[in-house]
Amino acid sequence: MWKILLTLLLFLAVGSLSACDVSEMSSLPELSRPYAGEYRCESLRLGGADLTETCEIVLALDYDGGFELRYKLREGGEGSFCGTYAADLERGEITLTARRGGRSLSRTYPFDHGSIRMDGNFLGRQFWADLRLT
Repeated sequence: MWKILLTLLLFLAVGSLSACDVSEMSSLPELSRPYAGEYRCESLRLGGADLTETCEIVLALDYDGGFELRYKLREGGEGSFCGTYAADLERGEITLTARRGGRSLSRTYPFDHGSIRMDGNFLGRQFWADLRLT
């Protein structure tokens, strides 16, 4: 009994000495950033063509808010884009912002349970890619 009481008192003493105010702490998802990690493309379509087997795409979301989008073509071309991202878990969205030259380009994509659906217009044709957290 004394051990339990002593443990409880020790726990309360440590809690009262900490500099953290519970009301000022962030939420658990904000702290853990469950969306950070590497996403691999599971499906890639451009217009009506399935390009999943011809191109490998990896989106890396860093814990500090940076991203890198890497691509590698089966026939030899490769490249990457870097920038920053912001996640809104309540709305289920991730916004990627990249800078090229003096311009900034932002795109917002739906995010749901480790999956990002990217879509847009590329060279006048509709594209979409389904990426999954690995």
